[in-house]
Order: sequence, then C-alpha cells, then structure tokens
Amino acid sequence: MVELSESRSALVKTDIDYPIVTREKNTYDIITGRAVTLKCIIDSSHHEVEVIQWKKENVQIYDGSKYVIFENAIDEERGETTLTINNVQTSDIADYFCHVENQDGWGNSEAITLNIHALHLPSISLQTTTYNANIGVSTSFQCTISSPQHVITDISWTKGSVTLSAGTKYTISNNGLSQNNGVPTITINNIQTSDSGIYNCYGENQDGQTKSLDITLHVKEHFPSISVQTIYNANIGDSETFQCTISSPAHAITAISWTKGSVPLTADTKYTITNNGINLNNGVPTLTINNIQTSDSGIYNCYGANQDGQTTSSDINLHVREHVPNVSILPTSVANTIIGGSVTLTCAITSSVHPLTSVSWTKNIAGVSQILSTDPFKYTVNTLGLNQNSGSATLLISGLSSSDEANYFCIAENEDGVASASTTLQISARGSCKCHSETICTALKGFRWAYLKYSNLTFEEMKEEMKEYLDELKSNMTVDKKTTTAAIRRKISVRDFRTSAVSQTAQASYAAIIGGSVKLICTITSSDHAITGVFWTKGSAFGSPTLSTGTKYVIANTGTTLQRFTSLIINSVMSTDEADYFCSAQNQDGTSISSITLHIPAQTTTEATTTEETTTFKQTTTVSVFRWAYLKDSNLTFEEIKEEMKEYLDELKSNLTVDKKTTTAAIRRKISVRDFRTSAVSVLVDPKNTTINSLYLSMNTVIASTLEI
Repeated sequence: MVELSESRSALVKTDIDYPIVTREKNTYDIITGRAVTLKCIIDSSHHEVEVIQWKKENVQIYDGSKYVIFENAIDEERGETTLTINNVQTSDIADYFCHVENQDGWGNSEAITLNIHALHLPSISLQTTTYNANIGVSTSFQCTISSPQHVITDISWTKGSVTLSAGTKYTISNNGLSQNNGVPTITINNIQTSDSGIYNCYGENQDGQTKSLDITLHVKEHFPSISVQTIYNANIGDSETFQCTISSPAHAITAISWTKGSVPLTADTKYTITNNGINLNNGVPTLTINNIQTSDSGIYNCYGANQDGQTTSSDINLHVREHVPNVSILPTSVANTIIGGSVTLTCAITSSVHPLTSVSWTKNIAGVSQILSTDPFKYTVNTLGLNQNSGSATLLISGLSSSDEANYFCIAENEDGVASASTTLQISARGSCKCHSETICTALKGFRWAYLKYSNLTFEEMKEEMKEYLDELKSNMTVDKKTTTAAIRRKISVRDFRTSAVSQTAQASYAAIIGGSVKLICTITSSDHAITGVFWTKGSAFGSPTLSTGTKYVIANTGTTLQRFTSLIINSVMSTDEADYFCSAQNQDGTSISSITLHIPAQTTTEATTTEETTTFKQTTTVSVFRWAYLKDSNLTFEEIKEEMKEYLDELKSNLTVDKKTTTAAIRRKISVRDFRTSAVSVLVDPKNTTINSLYLSMNTVIASTLEI
C-alpha cells in the first residue's frame, strides 16, 4: 500500500504550464466589403504548442476562402496566430476567440469584438461626358464631388492611367479639398490631336476613393466656332430675335439647328428660323420667338455642324418680364406750338406688381437720343411715383425753337424691365402770335414779331428767328454810314477806365482792359456719358499747366453730369494775359477741347466838351474800344441790357445834349422804305403806349445789330 501511495504521489505534477493567449486588440471596426485581420499572441513556457484554433462565439472556424488562419507557434513555445475575414458583411459581427493547447492543457484569449459600419465614399457627377474641341483652343472639364459624412481628403485627374499634374498644359483647380462638397476643374490648354482620349476625376475621403465616369475628349482640327449673346430680356407679347455667329473656315457648314432645353425647335407660327450660312463657311442664323409668353422663359442653344463634327453655343437665357410698367402719353402728337413759347408734355405710368424705380424723358432726332434733365433755361422735369405702383411725369419745354421739333419719350422702369411711350412735337410756322392777355394781344395785333416780346429766346436766337426778314431788309436798304446808329454811337461813347470794366467779344474771342477782369465762359454737353472732368489751360491744350483758382484766376463749375457750365475769371489783366485759352472736358469716351482767344486792345482816352446843343470829342489814339461790346453776344434780354447799362445811361443822359436832327429816330424816318407787300405790317408808335414803345425799341436793336448799323 505504501509503495502504491508513493507511486501515485510520484505521478502528481507539481509544475503545470498552461498556454497564455493575449489578443492584440479587443475591438476591430471595419467597413462592409473589406477584409479584416484579427491577431493573438501565444506564450507556452517550457512546452510546445500542440493545437491552435479560432472560434466564432463557440463554433470553430476552419481555413478557407472566407477565413484564412495563419499560425507560427506550432511546435514552438512562443508565437502568434491571425484570422483574416474576407468580404466582411453584417453577418460577421460577433465575438471571436483564440484557443491554444499544449501538453499541460489549454488556454483561451478574451473575446475579440468585430464591429462593422457602412461605407461612405464620395459621390461624383459630371456636367457632360463628351467634349469636342478644336486644335489650339482650351477646354475645361468639371466634376461635382459630394461627401456629406467625411471631408474630401484628395482630388485628382487622370488621362488613361496617367495621373495629371498642374503645369503649362493643365490648369487644375481642386475646389472642395478639406470640405464636404466641391467642383474641381481641369483645363487643357492649347489642345492638340494628342489630347484626345479618356479622362477621369477622382475624389477620396477616409472611407476610400471614388472614380468618375469616363470623360471623352474628341479633338478635331476644324469644328465650327459659335458666338452668341447669352442674356435676353423680353416683355409679354413682344418678339425677340436671337442670333449666333458661326465660323467654319476649313469646311462648309452642313447643318444649323436650335433647341430650347433638350427640345429641337422647328419653324412655325411660334418660331421664325433663318439658317443663314448653310453650305457656306460663315453665317449668322437667327431664331425669332413671336408673341412671347412666360412659358418661353428658359435656355436656348444654337448648333452648327460641318464634316468634322458639331459645336454647341453657350446657353442663351431668355427672361420674360411679366410686369413692366404701363406708360401712356396723350396726345401722341402735339402741334400748334409757337416758337418762343412753351409746352408741357405729360405721361401717366402704372406698375401694378413692382414699384417704379426710375422715370425719365429723352429727346430723339434722326435716331439720336438725348437724356433730358432740368436746367434753368430750357427744360423743367418733374416726376411723381418713384417707389410706388403708379406715377406721372411732366416735361416743360421753354423758349421753343425749330430745333425742338422731335420725338419725346417718357421712360419708366421697375425690377421687371423698361417701358416707354412717345409723342411728336410739331412747331408751328413762324410769325404766330402768342399773347398773355387780351389787352396785350389787341395792342400788338398786326405786328409780325410781337410774339418775340414774351419768348425766352436769347439775342442770337431772335436774330436767327428773324433771319429771313432781316436778310431781305438788308438787301433792299441803302444806309448812309455817316448817319448810322454805329456812327452816332462812336460819337457819344465815353471810354471807361475803371478797373472793374470788362470787355468781351464773341464767344470764340474776348477783349479785356489792362488792370481789369474778364470772364471766359464755356458750355459743355455730353449726350450719353457723365462728364468726368473739366479744366482750363493757357497757351496750349496739351503740355501746359492746368489753371486753378487763386488770386489770378477764379474757376467756377455748375450744371449737371450731362451739361456743365464752366467759367474762368482772369483778374488784374496784363498784356501777358493775351493768349489762347483752352476749355477741356472729359467723359469715358475721351476728351473734347474748345479754344478762346483773349485780346488786350490798345487803350484810348477821350475828352468831351459839352455845349447847350452839341457835344464834341477828341481821341488821343486811333484805336477805339467800345465799352459795351460784350453785350452784343450775351444772352441778356433787352430789359437786362438796360439794367446792365443803367448807371452809364443815367450819367450820359444828365451830361449830354444831343441834336435831335441827328438822332436815330430822325435818321430812321429818312431811310425807312415803305413795304407794300401783303404781309407787310405797319406799326404806329404811340408815345403813351409804353408796351409798344419798349417792344419797338427791342426790335430796332435786333435790326440795327444785323445791319451793322
């Protein structure tokens, strides 16, 4: 018994070494469809490993196409084992274990958990998959990449299997990198036939990479080229014509077509199509859309083809404006307006949906338009209703002349577009009389030029209005120059040497007195573009310093952006100021220049000796400067001229006695010739009728100036 007990005791093992199995990771996250490898580390001290198994839950896994088991610890004391699971699916979600045995027993790893999540690769769409290009041009491809779950980590382009890089040949824009969306582009520059082929766009995020559909580039040497206007706006009921310019120098144009969206268009009552250019190398085909409605809004394209292929134009966008303003002017023609008078044009505007944003007037003569704005002499513009749904506009035209006979447009605009209405202004024949009261009309009855008394015409405009009559008068009358008004004026004129005196001649030239001041005036108009700059120079229009306001010069600018009045006052005039002065004006189209010559005449002195009946004068030089010369070409009315000369006339009246036999009135009675024509008018001067006397004197001034009396 003892021997048996010892024997059994001898069989008891006192040093047991089970295998120790350690998992490399406790959890694996994998994307559906991919492969994952699980790993265990084995330590079997003093004993060799005899068995290695992998289990899914409690079921043993065997090596095969789905599972691949690798082990390098068999017959070794230490090593590792791996399990690779291919094409992971949701059914593979489970806990996995490593099972290892040696002579002392077995050991298991802790559970290895496999988690699977969905794959969120980028998505890629293309604008088009086929491009046609001519040799020498550039063409751009673009792809749209969307990756909502993960940011885009890489964008690339390939031609065939070759990855493309930015350089002279390729211009690459990786728009969308590090974002969730992007529209990257690649531009192929100076295309050659070797650039034909298949291109692809790639987008990548943390889940993987997506490849676009194939982009095919066809390069042919002689595709047609097409240019178009890309935006048109039209009102309901209008017609609109698109045109595209097709050039095909190498081959004749074989086909021309139009589409709206993807629908081909054919000629009918809706569309009028002219395929100008068929069988030629150049053409300008047109598409006219008749009686436009809102359904005509959309994208249109023009196509031109030759033997090398077809070219598509850029998109033509038609926007149909449903709610432009409604503008009306009544009557559509205005007649019986009188030269020298005034007329008011009125238009009514409604804009039911959108408020008015702009209202204006334009004048159109022979196709040339002028934007009208208020100025103190000619136009008064009033508008009502801006930012409202209804309004009106009036245009008051003063001082009517034959040049005002034109078409006038009232133009209104809202966010949908522009609408207009027009009226024609007709100027009545000359010689009409416009009276402000019945009394005046009766007093002036029969005087051919009576209406000029109440006109706003300048002195020069009066002369132009009376030109035909004055020319006839001048040709039929012979005047003794010794008894003319001019000769008498020279006798009674007294030279004014005050430093404030200013002499001025015609607009192109001025005269000034040494020590005095002179004002040069320049009127600037710009029909289409705003005036951006006005400046004065002396001596030369270019290269001379620009004059600026100071002690010597005073420059003033008034007016609007389309009509500017500028003046240059030269103080303390000296002989060195005699020069050409240049008024220059600029707008976006360029520079316009006008020159004015300033003369400094020799000064004269005059001594006067007055008796009861006559006045005699002695001049010390032979050069005469008439103090009031500048009034000849001014725009002052007769009354304003009298007011300008009031101080001088009062002084002259108090110091001079004139022989009545040599007065202007006496001479006029001697030289006047009776006109027996039917149109002739006889005017009786009533000394008590101040209205007639003033008017008659005004007409004498105009006639005398014209005849150079």
